[in-house]
Amino acid sequence: MKKIYSIIIITLFYFSAVSADEAEQKRIYDEYNQKILNAGLEKNEEKYRELCDQYAKGKLENKIVGFQMKVFDGIRYKMTNSNNRLDYKCSGVEDGFYYGPAVYDLVTETNDKVIELRDDESLSDEEKRQKIVKVCKDWDNYNIEFWNYDATMLRIGDGIDRFCLRYEDSK
Repeated sequence: MKKIYSIIIITLFYFSAVSADEAEQKRIYDEYNQKILNAGLEKNEEKYRELCDQYAKGKLENKIVGFQMKVFDGIRYKMTNSNNRLDYKCSGVEDGFYYGPAVYDLVTETNDKVIELRDDESLSDEEKRQKIVKVCKDWDNYNIEFWNYDATMLRIGDGIDRFCLRYEDSK
């Protein structure tokens, strides 16, 4: 009987440590994600490189191990490690493109959000409209020059702009 209690207690300690670690990894991810995005939007290559170097160092020291997150791949949602997202955002540092992947990621994330909200049948029309307008206001605040990137970014960015105009006009 003591063995069962000890196994239960050890299991509880393990899972509480894992969930605390996951919360810390999410905090780290959110912090790096936002800082890298801001440096990209500001086109601050030095800050971008510095943040990506700090992130890479944290990964090497096993301080940043990531967590499982749901990501839309254009067709379906799949589970992936959060480090894959930050690795992608920092991939521009090696090829001299710096902030491109971070900005591209923001554009595709915004596109995914508006599509998800548009298709969400659990929300009333008014709730849906309010959430979409909020995403569109956030989008406008970023002031992204998406036409300076590739054709895909131009099409997606233009599509978000047109989509948002429909909802702003429906006020």
